[in-house]
Amino acid sequence: MSKIIPLIIGFITIILYLADAWIIIQANANHKLLTLLPVIAHNQPQGGFGWLVVATIVATIGLFISLSLLHK
Repeated sequence: MSKIIPLIIGFITIILYLADAWIIIQANANHKLLTLLPVIAHNQPQGGFGWLVVATIVATIGLFISLSLLHK
């Protein structure tokens, strides 16, 4: 596997984590932190923040898989 793929996935994962953190910081600053809840309800993501959290989890799993395939 090419070494560029884990690099790209890692970059995307970092961007997603920063976006998650930024949304939480902004919601906390505006005293609207509880409006982000529920993130996941009825076994599906709720709202934009819920989908962003799911995308971050998927990107993290993809990063671990690509790194494990790289070291084989």
